[in-house]
Amino acid sequence: MSKHTHFSIADLNESIEPLLKKLNDRKQTTKDYSRSELFKEEKSYLSSLPRYTFESKEYRKAKVQKMGYVYCSTYKNYYSVPYRYIGKKVELRYDHKTLEVYYNRERLATHPTHQAKGKYTTINGHLSSENQAYMEWCPEYFSNKAKSQGAYIQQYIDRLIEQRPYPEQAYKQAQGILVLYKQYGQGRVNKACEIALDYHKSSYQMIKTILENKQDIIQERTASDIEPIPKHGNVRGAEYYS
Repeated sequence: MSKHTHFSIADLNESIEPLLKKLNDRKQTTKDYSRSELFKEEKSYLSSLPRYTFESKEYRKAKVQKMGYVYCSTYKNYYSVPYRYIGKKVELRYDHKTLEVYYNRERLATHPTHQAKGKYTTINGHLSSENQAYMEWCPEYFSNKAKSQGAYIQQYIDRLIEQRPYPEQAYKQAQGILVLYKQYGQGRVNKACEIALDYHKSSYQMIKTILENKQDIIQERTASDIEPIPKHGNVRGAEYYS
């Protein structure tokens, strides 16, 4: 065997097979039976091999978010948890097939594991009546909500969602912008979005900062303070040059 050269695993296995059979059929040094004879006696007691190969699980700590989801940092996506556990710290146990959520060693939920980033995996019974609205979230939902508040708000939220690799990653920020009117009013939020459209990257924090620093008010005042040029004899209209 040592003098043979093998050029593939298949060739090597073919050479090993008869030697392995010879080894298993040989009586053991300290026993009066061979490995093959022992296997035949025990074979009836053996169970079938598992359908899937063994896969070790990952363990992570997470906090149930206000929406009733936990964030899995490995796959960068979200899984629902019964709403009464919102704010609680839980443990995630998962592999490539399933993700389980535990609280004080009690299993709260089992989900199929997803590889897609930003995906929300939901069991409807986990959501309270208040949170059922999250099931409707999609780019069109936020665009229509923003349209009712102002044209610039709609443009900004549309761009915010488009800039993310996965739309779901922008939903919480979009929702945050839509509720700013409660504190600042729709007019100011719309103006802040108009200003922010001049910047390439969109985010909730940018709109919040503009409003907190009153940049929208300062810009409005600056524009209103510019007095138009009064009419006088030195001002010629377009017809003068035609």
